[in-house]
Amino acid sequence: MPSSPTDIARLGHRYQVRLYHATTARTLVASRLQRVEPNIRQNTEVYYELGSVDPTGHTSESPEFRITLEENLHNSDLDLLLAGKAANGTSWNLRDYINDSKLSVFILERNNSDVVVGEVEFQSGVLAEVSWNWQMGQPVSARYQIDARLGVRHTQAYVPHSTWGAQHATAPGGINIKDARLFLGSQAAGGRMYRLQSFSLRTTYRTTAVREAGTRAVVGYVVEPPETSLDIELLAADHQPDDILFSGATASPVYSYYDYVNSITLATNAIRVYDPSATEGASVLKAWSIENLVLDSGSPILASVRGTATKRYSFKLVKATTANTGGATVYAGDIA
Repeated sequence: MPSSPTDIARLGHRYQVRLYHATTARTLVASRLQRVEPNIRQNTEVYYELGSVDPTGHTSESPEFRITLEENLHNSDLDLLLAGKAANGTSWNLRDYINDSKLSVFILERNNSDVVVGEVEFQSGVLAEVSWNWQMGQPVSARYQIDARLGVRHTQAYVPHSTWGAQHATAPGGINIKDARLFLGSQAAGGRMYRLQSFSLRTTYRTTAVREAGTRAVVGYVVEPPETSLDIELLAADHQPDDILFSGATASPVYSYYDYVNSITLATNAIRVYDPSATEGASVLKAWSIENLVLDSGSPILASVRGTATKRYSFKLVKATTANTGGATVYAGDIA
């Protein structure tokens, strides 16, 4: 029978996340995490029958487990592990995130006396989504969703990890958008976007849970090719970004108008996050090289009373110039 818990309650610092990739046989104690949330989905169906108002029973699908992790961007440790790279890796691409159910997630629990009392484990996982977000007034963040086949909670005497792991001691605690720059149409200074207020880069991997007769657990997941989008919001200032998004009439550099009917494919693009402890814009901590962005939707002007006018645009990555990369490569440092 249940008894009254010993703990009054637990705060977030009583939980620690570790991840494991079977290809590299490498385990990582995740640092700078802000949120972890596992979710169980069973799709329960309740049954009824003629002649009775009472439910008669139920069936449930094989359970699916989705684990969401959110971190303050600080280095590339977590990305390198999820991409199946060594700890000293320098780059990876969107294709590298696809794996054959190689990921495991461990969530350690300790009580208010700092004793590890349990551990939640999810096995045979694949990455379903990764997104990076830059928002004015907030730290740069990354969000990961992992779909897993198996889930269990270990009791105190049987936890896979009985000790609290060491987290990163020297990486930044957080990085503000003031140390990040977006480049559209060029990866050099001429492509830099100014007056940016927010932008986000999101890649989804559609996953399909495979089931079979006679097996209660999901057999595994198959993963679709990546789909990538970029959303930006910037203050209305001069002609940007119309001067790179749309064809112009008459001669460059002075156009009579920009034609919203004829948008331009942005073949070469980049995002750079700079080391906040170094000189402004001098030392790149992390960078993204993004190929072939096409305008998907937008608001060329949003003006309201007592507000600052803005522009919003959404892009899709429509073609990979570099084969077998998914169209984007990420670097632990600047673009090679």
